[in-house]
Amino acid sequence: TSKSMISKFINLLISIIRVIINMEELMEEKEFKTIKYDDFAKLELKIGEVLECTKHPDADKLLVFKLNFGDHERTIVSGLAEFYEPSELVGKHLAAVLNLEPRKLRGIESHGMILTTEYVEDGQEFVQVIETTLPAGSIIC
Repeated sequence: TSKSMISKFINLLISIIRVIINMEELMEEKEFKTIKYDDFAKLELKIGEVLECTKHPDADKLLVFKLNFGDHERTIVSGLAEFYEPSELVGKHLAAVLNLEPRKLRGIESHGMILTTEYVEDGQEFVQVIETTLPAGSIIC
């Protein structure tokens, strides 16, 4: 069962990574493009443990995360406030992209992106974090 869960997790990550790499094209064309392995290999994907999670003081849809990635901690700002209460996420181990260029979101610098899934069930759209029991700092490859 553990191998089955890991396999599902990996397949889910592959789908999400395709979205990250070609986000603008995906939004315009609504289809996935084939990428070169070298492009995929550029992504630094790791598991981070949520140490703190708070609502952004200046944005209703943003949460501010402090995550432990094993060898360091960092802040990531993510648009998950309409889907989660901050307290629900503390202690969880989440998948993230770490080597994105830092970006200020409403005054707070974000150093990565938390990976999520989007799906529709019974006509309702859901967004869900990719949660795992793998230890903080685990490399996703």
